Amino acid sequence: MKKRSVLLLIALIIVIIYLIMQGYNYAEGLKTLAPEATSDEETGAQIGTALGMTMLLPHIILVAIGAIFNIVAWIGKQRWAALVAAILYTVGGVLGLINVLFLLVPMILCYVAFGKSKPDKN
Repeated sequence: MKKRSVLLLIALIIVIIYLIMQGYNYAEGLKTLAPEATSDEETGAQIGTALGMTMLLPHIILVAIGAIFNIVAWIGKQRWAALVAAILYTVGGVLGLINVLFLLVPMILCYVAFGKSKPDKN
């Protein structure tokens, strides 16, 4: 019987903390998009916030899907799911280039966990 990977668990914990942080930041950004703008400055700030949130959303979605595959890899001891999670973290890091440093450790841990796991024998 295969053992569960500690590396995948550490990566999962880091990503869940990161997603909670991003969700909080996204919710705070939504609060600033109140429809009652009184000046051109406030309207410009709201447009900038909306653009930033729109650009960050694909990053958050990919990281969340990667976390789901990370859970599948850890609970189900599935080698392929660890690779899929690592790839999704990588693509999510490219889409959210400013936040890639937060995903660097989970990304590397998933690649290493994939490399250390033994292939299934058919």
